[in-house]
Amino acid sequence: MNATARVTLSLIVVGVLLGIGEMARGVAVTWDGSDSTDWTLDGNWAGGVAPANNLTTDYAVFTGGVTANLPSVGAARSVGGVQFFSAGWTLDGPGPLSLGTIAGRDSSAIWLRASGTVTVNCDLSMTGGGRVLADVAGGMVILNGVVSGPFTTHWDADNGTVRLAGSSSNSITSFSMNQGTLELAKTGGAKALNMAAGEFGSSGGTVR
Repeated sequence: MNATARVTLSLIVVGVLLGIGEMARGVAVTWDGSDSTDWTLDGNWAGGVAPANNLTTDYAVFTGGVTANLPSVGAARSVGGVQFFSAGWTLDGPGPLSLGTIAGRDSSAIWLRASGTVTVNCDLSMTGGGRVLADVAGGMVILNGVVSGPFTTHWDADNGTVRLAGSSSNSITSFSMNQGTLELAKTGGAKALNMAAGEFGSSGGTVR
């Protein structure tokens, strides 16, 4: 094999590896709400295709001004993760919405990248063990539905707040955090950290 052929082959291999890396991170699919509130409807997403119904292919993106039609997960659905570039969004249910770990950095399932509040009213299954991150001071993610599975919030430089609210007990199998603030705000005797098994781990941050 001559030098030119070796260089060409090397470039092909690098390109393939980079392509695999991009696939592993998933594809961003942006909500535009142009037709209705239905999460599953292709016409509500930029490009005319809803996020794939699995934990590894796509992650949902919400950015810019809040749309008149806010997203609603009417039945069981899966997605690689959810990323918010702006605040003010509400994600309704009932769901449940199963979340992977490809919403952004640190294997996140939900990532709020702005100051302000986003509210998730549907039930969530943290199937992939992804993190819920609010990494901007003044940012808050409110989870009003039932959260099940392993739950991790606020890692590394996250300075925002995650609030576990609503009136039904969560079924969290394990919990960990090391930054930011976690608010336990369930009502009517419901338990925010109702761990069926596993452990509670905190090496920093505030729980209140």
